[in-house]
Parts: sequence; C-alpha cells; structure tokens
Amino acid sequence: MDYFSIQDDMLIKNHEYNWECGFCGKRFYDAHFLEKHFDNRHNETLLLREHSFCLADLCPILRCDAVRPVELGELSLFWRAAICQEKYFDNLRSQCRALIQSCPVGISAKVDRDWKAILDELLCSRLTCDSYWKTSDDESLSTVTMCKVFAVCLGVTAYALAISLRILSYNSETYY
Repeated sequence: MDYFSIQDDMLIKNHEYNWECGFCGKRFYDAHFLEKHFDNRHNETLLLREHSFCLADLCPILRCDAVRPVELGELSLFWRAAICQEKYFDNLRSQCRALIQSCPVGISAKVDRDWKAILDELLCSRLTCDSYWKTSDDESLSTVTMCKVFAVCLGVTAYALAISLRILSYNSETYY
C-alpha cells in the first residue's frame, strides 16, 4: 500500500491556484502548502503499516523521469547519455524482475507467465542506457497503463502477504 494514498485522495484541485483539503475543507493556493498542511494537521492518515511503501521509491523502475520529464534544459539529453552507467541499470532490472516475480499467481500458470512477460518487456527491458529515455506518446500511454497494472499487482502481493502472516500467526496461537 502507498503511504500517501489516503492523503492523495483528499487532495482536491478546484482550480490551478485553488487546492482544498478533503479532511477539513481548508483551502490553499498551491499544492505544496496543502501537502505541508497534511504533514502538520493530518499526519495520522498516513498508511504506516508493515508492508506500506512510498510509490515514489519505484520511480527509477517505472521511468517516471522519462514518462513525465522535468525540464532540464537543452543539454539534459547529452548529460543523461554521457553519465549513464549500465551497472546502475543492471541493478534496476534485477529489482524490477524481482518485483514482477513477487506478484501473486494469476488465474492460470499460462496467464501468469504471459502477464509477467508483458510486464518484463514493457518495464524491465527498457532499463538500459539506450532505452531508458526513449519514449513516444503511444509508448507513454502503454507504459503508464502497465505501471498501473504493476502497482495493483504489487498491492495484491502485499495484501496476500498480510493475510498469510495473519493466518500463520493465528495457527501458531491455536496450537499452544
């Protein structure tokens, strides 16, 4: 589960310069100040559970910078290519494949294999110096869609793990 999912649901954009807190109705002229308000007034709404994590931690794997690039100027592509280290991407590919393998089994083994192969192709295989920054509008759409599928899969894994741990703890308590 994402730490900030509840707060994200309560972040209401009425207009470019009009943001509203869904918890208390207070209004802000910038999202930054609303997020600070969440930290100060609604910090108890964070999902601080054992298997919770921040989705931003997955940005290197999900290619957030490539899909929604931040303007870095004309030299940015040159420097991205110049300082690219393939070892870094080898590590990211390993993390990506490990996350995909941790997804729960699908309806059938074939469906499971097919989805994992699609996710590997759309996400993990692009984690190279040559492919990381390449994108097009069509490619971005499919990547975003697959990222959503990946996030759901990760959430289901966390849920299944939590249920398994609860069952195991219940079973260990009943034998004593």
